[in-house]
Amino acid sequence: METVTITVDKRTDSGKKASAALRRAGRIPCVIYGLGKSEKLAVNSAALSKALSGPSGAHVIIQLELGDGKGVHSAILKELQYHPITDRLVHADLMEIDLNKPIRVKLPLHFEGDAVGVKVKGGEIRVHMRDMNVECMPSVMPQSLKVNIAELDLNKVWHVSDIKLPEGIVTREAQESAVVSCMTIKEMKEAPTAAAVDAAAPATTAAAPAAAGKAAPAAAGKAAPAAGGKAPAAGGKAPAGKK
Repeated sequence: METVTITVDKRTDSGKKASAALRRAGRIPCVIYGLGKSEKLAVNSAALSKALSGPSGAHVIIQLELGDGKGVHSAILKELQYHPITDRLVHADLMEIDLNKPIRVKLPLHFEGDAVGVKVKGGEIRVHMRDMNVECMPSVMPQSLKVNIAELDLNKVWHVSDIKLPEGIVTREAQESAVVSCMTIKEMKEAPTAAAVDAAAPATTAAAPAAAGKAAPAAAGKAAPAAGGKAPAAGGKAPAGKK
């Protein structure tokens, strides 16, 4: 895994005015976790962006000198925040790690190869999982997980249990979770999504009394959020607002 070194400074001031002053000076507020307590830092935004622009992207080990007498600290990127309009980097969160202990990260899935179900039988690929939670030693953490789908046939679904991971990397996803499938275009159009099925169920129930000439009772409370929402990938963009 790629290792980069950046210089940071401790900061004591916080709040909008202090953060704005940092940004005018070409730096951004940063917080590192995992030191027993969080530590507020300031980092040069251009230096951080450059450190994360290499071949490994955001999946790098960042070496920091915090001036606390404990030597160099190793960390990985936890989250980046960008300005919603200018897209400028405005905040960063880091997580300190022990290079001798495994870490848990979310890595993007990179699908490669021409599926036999597409090339020979006219199917279409449907991706169900774009990122995977895994555990591995920092030294073997890749930029992404490559999944060769050349043998994926028509009307087949590959689950987490079907995905071969590199040596030293263990998945933390449910083994039965779908990752990628191949089906005909017609099946893709007709297959209802989980959200559509959930939305249709209460509508059908409420329609019955209305058909008999009675008004359907109003639904009590607020609808629960849809299950299965994705968490942002490490290093992904998040709305500004954290100081």
